[in-house]
Amino acid sequence: MNIVQTIIIFIIGITCIIALILQATIPKTDMRKKYLKYVIPNILLFTFIMLVLIIVSLTFSSSLTSMELITLIPGDGLIDVIILFFICYLSVFLGALVGNLLAPLFLKIHLKLIGRNLSYGIEERKEPLRMRGIHSFFFPVLLSYAISLILIELNIHTYIFFPEYTGGEQEALIIIASLFLLFNLTIGASIMVFSTTWALKDAGIVYNKKEGEYPAEIKSVGVWYLSILKGYTGIEVLLSIVLIFISSIRASIELSGGAFTILQMAPYLLQIPMILGYVFLTMPAFILLDRTREKRKTKLQEKAKKWGIKISNKQSNFKIDE
Repeated sequence: MNIVQTIIIFIIGITCIIALILQATIPKTDMRKKYLKYVIPNILLFTFIMLVLIIVSLTFSSSLTSMELITLIPGDGLIDVIILFFICYLSVFLGALVGNLLAPLFLKIHLKLIGRNLSYGIEERKEPLRMRGIHSFFFPVLLSYAISLILIELNIHTYIFFPEYTGGEQEALIIIASLFLLFNLTIGASIMVFSTTWALKDAGIVYNKKEGEYPAEIKSVGVWYLSILKGYTGIEVLLSIVLIFISSIRASIELSGGAFTILQMAPYLLQIPMILGYVFLTMPAFILLDRTREKRKTKLQEKAKKWGIKISNKQSNFKIDE
């Protein structure tokens, strides 16, 4: 058994121990059911990935495990992958924590940027805060995906991987490997931005145009930021996929003498399960955000009151748990 297999087995063991601790410590209440349905898929996916790495290390022990792929991380190729998964988990937790600290800054920017002719208030909602649905997890992952595609368009992968693995017929596979690496490095920043906007939304910071002839619509500061983020993410993902796909087809046709096969489409089809996989891998950060939600809400409301924003009796129509 080589060092890679030993490390992977150790990680699986630690993962199982964490799962048992969670099973034993989370009270047998509705909260347990709520969190376990997010934790269990995450642990199963992580364990499955580690088992795949063991199979790969056993099957290709003489080639893959001794191959250095990434210039930024010293060590063998599979060890690079293991380190990247730890970077992913670390970055999502840091992103969630830092995002809470940035919420007052985002509120201040809104006040200074467009707040001159607006009236602000704190909306107190009677219904309890519910944990966001799994559909909310897609947006940080898609933003990370969009940022990663931008970096790939800038040929950042030529600086990440050793020269012998870039260019030529394996360019499409290198793009997928680059996406995997950049996902782990950028997912924390994406969660940081979204957790900031969710904090503003949870705190009920709302605004409307100053009183005039007609009643003004009540809007959420957090929803205002979320609309910008979702719009940018959707447009950027679409444009980047089209541009990278076209350039890769052109390069493949040039290398293969005018032919483009279905096999060359495989790296692009792999991006779909990759995105879905990262949705599940980021779930622990959302549990952290849910556990600290009331505390974040109270602190942000206190900060808003210091800036002259008062409790409002007006009600907006946005959904708090999206």
